[in-house]
Amino acid sequence: MKHSFDAEIANEYGVEIAIMFDMFCFWISKNEANNYNFQDGKYWTFNTYEGLHKMFPYWNVQKIKRILNKMVELDLLIKGNYNENPWNHTTWYAFGEVGEKLKSALSIDWSKVTNRTVENGNCRIVKNDQCTMVKNDQSKTVIYTVSNTVNKRNIKESSDDTDLSASETIPYVEIIDYLNSKCSKHYKHSNRIAREKIHARWNEGFRLEDFKLVIDVKAYDWLNDTKMNKYLRPDTLFGSKFEIYLNSVAPKQKTNDFVITKGVKM
Repeated sequence: MKHSFDAEIANEYGVEIAIMFDMFCFWISKNEANNYNFQDGKYWTFNTYEGLHKMFPYWNVQKIKRILNKMVELDLLIKGNYNENPWNHTTWYAFGEVGEKLKSALSIDWSKVTNRTVENGNCRIVKNDQCTMVKNDQSKTVIYTVSNTVNKRNIKESSDDTDLSASETIPYVEIIDYLNSKCSKHYKHSNRIAREKIHARWNEGFRLEDFKLVIDVKAYDWLNDTKMNKYLRPDTLFGSKFEIYLNSVAPKQKTNDFVITKGVKM
């Protein structure tokens, strides 16, 4: 897969936004060409942060979130949710007013773009793995195409304490200690299930404050409930419902020793 960006967009908004904008141009235009995902007068595309990370392996999930949030702030994109399953929080994206104008100004027939390379009459196809310039002679638009070849010098040896996608040390000890102190538990730092669940959520872009908030929320709900207390454990708290727990807290709900404020995750 090759990723492209328009030089003028990169000059205005930065290379990262330019690359991401090109990807949305491709998928939204494909959906438009196939009359697919049309909602509220716009064509949409959707993906999870993890799915986007697979498309952009050189960015970690948290960075992808920041890029997308900035694009929404700039009205290049707008967000929606048209998932049939109410538990599915996958975000949908369409062009904002600024994004529509920017896409139209590119003068590229996106319906003829295949495998992320431009192949219309005025552009030549990129055939190598190097950084290549593709020039549209009619619109004078310059598109730089970069391959997703991984720089082996940036690959680190895998370890339990390292999330390769984020290149950050995962605070297993602090998270487990916080769980033990808040919930009167005695889980070991080496607990395999706990580390696997924490690692999975970390790769999804959640960070220390998210883990602490979920622990706080469910401790408030379950600590004094004899039936539910047994679920104050890593496989439950940090499992597939983690984001649901994070977003289930009521605003300014006070407990004896902490105040819960509503967590927000896209």
